[in-house]
Amino acid sequence: MEIGYMKIRILTTALLGCFFATTLHAVEFPPNLMKLTYSDEMKTRAEEQDIESMFQLGVCYATGNNIEKDYAEAAKWLEIVAGKNHADAQFFLANFYLEGTGVAK
Repeated sequence: MEIGYMKIRILTTALLGCFFATTLHAVEFPPNLMKLTYSDEMKTRAEEQDIESMFQLGVCYATGNNIEKDYAEAAKWLEIVAGKNHADAQFFLANFYLEGTGVAK
C-alpha cells in the first residue's frame, strides 16, 4: 500500500509543479542546481544516508556534472529522498514520471 501512496504523492506533486512551473521539464534544473558537481565525497555521504547529499547526487546524475548522465540512477536517488519528504526531490521526480525520464511513464 505504501508504494501506491507514494505514487499518488508524486503525481500530485507533478500536477502542482506543472501548474506553478509549466516550462520546467524533467531534465531542466534551476541554475543553482546546475552548478552542483559530482564528487566521491558526495557519493560517500549519500551512501551514508545524508538526505541532501542523496538529492544532490540524483541531480548530478540527471545533469551529468562531472559524471556520466544516467537518468535511471538519478531517478533512483530522487525516489529515495522523495520518500523522506524532500520537497525538491518530490517535484523533480514527479517531472521524471511525467516525461518518462529514467522511469516508466
